[in-house]
Amino acid sequence: MTLTYIFHSGFALEAEESILVFDYWLDPARVMPAILQKGKPLYVLKQRASNWLRLDK
Repeated sequence: MTLTYIFHSGFALEAEESILVFDYWLDPARVMPAILQKGKPLYVLKQRASNWLRLDK
């Protein structure tokens, strides 16, 4: 497993078959493009309901 710091309280945890992203907000270091290119299933978990991102818009 690999744990990658994104920003503020955001992290990405890459497991063998999937990637979990915790509390994503901003990505000033631009680490997410490399994570997304891995082609693994991606699960995004947020701390509060008020922070949910609409991925269908």
